[in-house]
Amino acid sequence: MLFDFDGVIVNSMPGHARAWVRIFAEKGLDITEEDVYLHEGRPTVDVAHVFLSRHGLPAEKQHCRALAAHKQAYYLSKPGGVVIFPEIVPIIESVVGRGIAAAVVTGSNDEVVRRTLPKKLRSFFSAFVTADDIKKGKPDPEPWLKAAEKLAVQPKACLVVENAPLGIQAARAAGMRALAITTTLQPEHLQGAEAVARNFDELARLIESRLNGEH
Repeated sequence: MLFDFDGVIVNSMPGHARAWVRIFAEKGLDITEEDVYLHEGRPTVDVAHVFLSRHGLPAEKQHCRALAAHKQAYYLSKPGGVVIFPEIVPIIESVVGRGIAAAVVTGSNDEVVRRTLPKKLRSFFSAFVTADDIKKGKPDPEPWLKAAEKLAVQPKACLVVENAPLGIQAARAAGMRALAITTTLQPEHLQGAEAVARNFDELARLIESRLNGEH
């Protein structure tokens, strides 16, 4: 089973969004937090490219890398802004307790995951796929396919939990089933998933039904 990271395991997306809004405001550009949420899942460098290109600014790789590094430094400089969703922990424990291998798949890089995810929670996962492991990020299917490869399972056997449209798109392109949760966006943005949970209780029930072969 494959879990997105930001917005599914950790309540980090508001911090990421505020960081992007702040960084672009420094350039005199107005973007909203929802703009960021709609591009969640892309590697940070790709997000920089999207917004620079949209506003007609230089979007060469060196500019994107510099902006992405600036954003990450700002994000990591704000302690206490990221917490684990407590409701996701028993869900992960239940999945792993059934003997099902789990992986984290994220557009964040290794440093962010290491600094954010407690060691005990990291131990539940058999594999991690971060922006440092891939050439193409979401919505390309590569991150999910890489996770399936690391777990030594077929993509069609994988169930994904996402909170962003690009992640759902990538999972479907990988031939995987996807469930969504509305931690950052309303259901109308998540219709690519086979089911959308409005809270973690609903998510737990959806996962249980899929693992029991009821859908």
